[in-house]
Amino acid sequence: MRFPLPIPSVRWLAVLSLCAGTAPLCRAQVRVLVDQVGYETAASKVALIETTQETRLSGFMLIDSDTGGVVYTGMLQPAGSVDQWRDWQFWKADFSTWRKPGHYKLRVAMPGGTASSCAFEIGSDLLERKTLSNIIYYFKGQRASGAMDRADRHLLLPEKPGGWIDVHGGWYDATGDYGIHLSHQNPTSYFNPQQVPLVAWTLLASYGLLQDRNDDNFSEYERRLLDEGLYGADFLVRMWRPGGSFLESINAPGSGKLAKDRAIGNPNWRTRIKTSANQSTESVGPAIGSHAYEASFRAGGGMAIAALALASTMPEDGDFPRSRYLATAEAAFSFLQAHNAELLNDHKENIVDDYCALMAATELYRASRQPLYLEAADRRANRLMSRLINFGPYHGYWRANDGTRPFFHPSDAGLPVVSLLRYAEIASPGRAWAPW
Repeated sequence: MRFPLPIPSVRWLAVLSLCAGTAPLCRAQVRVLVDQVGYETAASKVALIETTQETRLSGFMLIDSDTGGVVYTGMLQPAGSVDQWRDWQFWKADFSTWRKPGHYKLRVAMPGGTASSCAFEIGSDLLERKTLSNIIYYFKGQRASGAMDRADRHLLLPEKPGGWIDVHGGWYDATGDYGIHLSHQNPTSYFNPQQVPLVAWTLLASYGLLQDRNDDNFSEYERRLLDEGLYGADFLVRMWRPGGSFLESINAPGSGKLAKDRAIGNPNWRTRIKTSANQSTESVGPAIGSHAYEASFRAGGGMAIAALALASTMPEDGDFPRSRYLATAEAAFSFLQAHNAELLNDHKENIVDDYCALMAATELYRASRQPLYLEAADRRANRLMSRLINFGPYHGYWRANDGTRPFFHPSDAGLPVVSLLRYAEIASPGRAWAPW
């Protein structure tokens, strides 16, 4: 299944699942697993057959669900097993050459009967048509509202006793978690997820892609994507601190998660790695310094800049004018270019800073066409590509630091590639790298 839209990879959503069907006679032996969303007309189409070790299979049939007729047959290919997944064996049914739109089932013959999948569709733009409306609706449902939103309009500024700030808006972190974060997990150095800013950027980037298609079937999706993306941009403007970066978090502490307890979050508030069994993961030191509560490039600042720069190119204003989006992005970028290391827990940039700063510089150049942002993007792209290395028997992997530590990530593992693809749209013709 292709992903034509830059769907965010945060823990808030999962759009693909499997469906399966078996004949009652052999329910424990065989399941036919297909993509519930469906298959794109011109893309690869592979189903998996799950069997037990003693089950012998050979061919499969593609059935037109409307007529009941067999329209395609093929041979199954062994796909092996998964370690410690019971006694299951898997087979592949590849029907990629069948490109006729319609509704189908996949059927396999076996000793004692047959097994069939549920019905699925072959068609165009299935992922968007079947999931995009629900995704947009989900984020709208996660908007801060009611007592929480009222409280966020008057939160105390921790670095300025007696001061307060209006930071209403944004999306709750997760079901049951009413915090709102640009990022968190800061003490881990390498695993900052990009949260609210990535959602805002993705919504607006998706809007742009659908606009480019000029397909009336998506006109209402476009309207909703733009509305939700600008809602996120407005929140990021409120989180910006003049002369600095963005406040990183709004916390919802306490078991009751009461509106009266909401506060600007200490960037070190969450998840330290335990060094002993009795150590609390919630034990953090005080935030220190005039910018202690603000986000670095890797802690949401880079993607916040990217989202605001992209918002400045939209056809409409949000609560703030588009000129304010761009001015905020430029001011925050200027600050982080000079002071990013000071906001890092280890005061040393790594791969996450590189790809987040590359996204920021790329979107600023797209919005303003100022050469200084292209130069900054060039530098970050070079640094990012220099992290693609060979070491010993391992070839072509991303190093997270300046040594050989591999890069892996719980939610945003694809962002180094996404940032380079976005940068490639503005890079000088013929630009190339030789990382090895």
